[in-house]
Amino acid sequence: MSYRELNSITNTTQTVMEPKPETSSFSMIEIWEQLRRHWVWFVLGLFVAWSCAAIYLRYTQNLYSAEAKILLKEDLSSQASELSALTGGGLGRGNTKPNISDQIEIMRSRRLIGKVVDNLQLNIRYFSDARVKKQEFFGNQSPIKVSVLSKDVSYLNFEVFVKSKSEIEITHNERTIKSSFGKPIKLGENEFTVLPIGNAVGRTIHVVIYPVSSGIGMVKGRLTIAPINDGSVLSVSMVDNLPERAKTVIDDLINQYNEDALSDKELIGERTTQFIEERLAKVSEDLQNKDQNVEVFKKDNQVINLEAEGGISLSEASANHAQVLEQSTQLSLVNSMQDYLRNNQNDLIPENIGLSDGAVNANAAKYNQLILARMDMLKHSTESSQIVQNLNNQIDEIRDNLSQSLNNYKKTTQIALGSIQGESGRIASKINRFPTQEKEFKNISRQQQIVEALYLFLLQKREENEITNAATPSSIKVVDYAYSNNAAISPNRNNIYLMATAAGLIVPFAVLYLIFMMNNKVQSRRDIDKLGISIIGDIPSTKSDLIIQENDRSILAEAFRMLRTNIGFYLSGKNNLAKTVFITSTVSGEGKTFIAVNLATILSASKKHNVLLVGADIRNPRILEMLDLAQFNNRKGITQFLSDYEMPIEDVLISETSLPFDIIHAGALAPNPSELLMNGRFKEMLDQVKDKYDYIVVDTAPTSLVTDTQVIADFADLFLYVIRANYLDKRMLEMPQDLYRDKRLPNMALILNDVGAGKGYGYGYGYGYGYGYASKNPSGWKRFLPKNLLKK
Repeated sequence: MSYRELNSITNTTQTVMEPKPETSSFSMIEIWEQLRRHWVWFVLGLFVAWSCAAIYLRYTQNLYSAEAKILLKEDLSSQASELSALTGGGLGRGNTKPNISDQIEIMRSRRLIGKVVDNLQLNIRYFSDARVKKQEFFGNQSPIKVSVLSKDVSYLNFEVFVKSKSEIEITHNERTIKSSFGKPIKLGENEFTVLPIGNAVGRTIHVVIYPVSSGIGMVKGRLTIAPINDGSVLSVSMVDNLPERAKTVIDDLINQYNEDALSDKELIGERTTQFIEERLAKVSEDLQNKDQNVEVFKKDNQVINLEAEGGISLSEASANHAQVLEQSTQLSLVNSMQDYLRNNQNDLIPENIGLSDGAVNANAAKYNQLILARMDMLKHSTESSQIVQNLNNQIDEIRDNLSQSLNNYKKTTQIALGSIQGESGRIASKINRFPTQEKEFKNISRQQQIVEALYLFLLQKREENEITNAATPSSIKVVDYAYSNNAAISPNRNNIYLMATAAGLIVPFAVLYLIFMMNNKVQSRRDIDKLGISIIGDIPSTKSDLIIQENDRSILAEAFRMLRTNIGFYLSGKNNLAKTVFITSTVSGEGKTFIAVNLATILSASKKHNVLLVGADIRNPRILEMLDLAQFNNRKGITQFLSDYEMPIEDVLISETSLPFDIIHAGALAPNPSELLMNGRFKEMLDQVKDKYDYIVVDTAPTSLVTDTQVIADFADLFLYVIRANYLDKRMLEMPQDLYRDKRLPNMALILNDVGAGKGYGYGYGYGYGYGYASKNPSGWKRFLPKNLLKK
């Protein structure tokens, strides 16, 4: 408490202080100080945890990891032609990109892993005894090899002792069987032989045979397959106690997977070839039938090439039609010429009108010449002229010849037209038969083409399949073969020791913290600060009821000197001769008598004050016992003074001791302490001694047990209420709070007793700082060392 706070309290009128709001029972600093006090438990926890970790690492089997990387390649058959249905998706050989998850499941299948277990005999394990733990062998590392002859394998555990290069002893279920290398041995349902690999004479090998299913389960449980970056590259890893076995298993699994894929491709190729050959035989027979149908059709219809012959017939029909038109035209011209010739006498006739007959054209030309000559003659002659008559005769002759020529040409033309029209009918009949023939031929030809195309397709696929079977590529490409750096991944020594360190610190911390949380005792000033009552001082803990000696420089003495100073501030306004200081507590055992005795000692140490120590706890007096003054037990005390109104005060004063203060002890035990304290004699006793002493220190009874203290409370100038740390239950703090609030104890202040010196309790006043006291606190890292070590 500061000087200003202490100086503000100058009278006995008590002001009720508002209780401070409750805060957490422990601050982080207090928890740290509490834990620091118990550092030895953390050291012990670390030692035990590290020891357990060392033992665990010593006897735990190391695990190693091996990893390989493979690339799942695209199926090369997917690069075939679009018609490659047989080698494409139709027959399951044309997936462009493999399904990664499906391939992973295939690699992890029990069928494939079973092949690895059988090939490497992973269900047979070999061990030899070592100093700490058994040593396991794999492959050629083992000096012997066990070959199981029985088909069904069951669990078997036995030892093989190699007596010589040929003799061995088998120990199973405390039964020993003598045998030799290579000789069949039967134990239970298992039959096996033992073969030597290296020099094993004098050695004992422990052999464990598991069922194949157990070996598959062991490998499957330790195997991990996962894609890398969601690509087609797979990481195949395995964890095992033998890195060589892990690498061998991974490599063999990859080989088995590749062989399994190649075997599937070969099987598909064989089935495809068989299918193609069967189909070729059937299609070849169908093709021959279709060819015969075409041959019969052409013979029956007398055609070689129906399309070409149809074209020729159409050309003939066209030419014949042209001839029909030409002959009809000629015939029409002849008829026109005849009609004109009959109707027009001695007149010119048409000439060169397209008639093809030369005689007609020649006669027509002569006729026109004679007509023209006659017409010229008539211009200068008459009809009767001989020349005209001769011309008329010639014209008549030529007309008759022309008529005859026209008749002849007409008959010839009519005959030709009839012939041509007959040919047209034949050609038309032939053309009319073409659609039916073509339809029939196309039907036969289509069937022939279909069968022929299928036949050619099967021939092509047979060759492609043979090429594919002859050059079947691997389905995978090994990016990295199995590799292990031979560094154990489990147990992780750093992690184990880190966890052990954490456990070694957390377990003591948790236990201590739980103890602290469950501790309902008053721990520090923080617990009593919330009462709202002034705290006048802290008294550090001592190993016994130590009484302060003259020139004492201990922390305890300094604490009481500070308490003396604070009391001076509290009572600075008292001008009467003697200052009465009452000391009480909630329950017994809180050290009020100890504080009363030492306070009297420290008040009288200055040689300036006369001090009287009064033992007012007449139910449980302890002052004489604490001061080692048992010789005064028979002296009269307060109880006798209170009960005898005639007794002078000098009869109860004890001043003939080596102590620097006088004493009035409690006296004999009385049956009615409260009544004695209420009869007025106690006040009279105080009044009689006030003129002789500067300080009267009164040790009173606990307040929660009896009412003795409250009966005489009005006679006190200052009430020191003692609360012992780590002793008083927090629930009992309601008692001093109620007494303070109800003003039943005047000028009340608290003393926190038994505070751990240097252990972080309370706020402290830095006892010993700068004074060179032998008991001052160590600083820095020395705080964590035991005190006896510091003394050394």
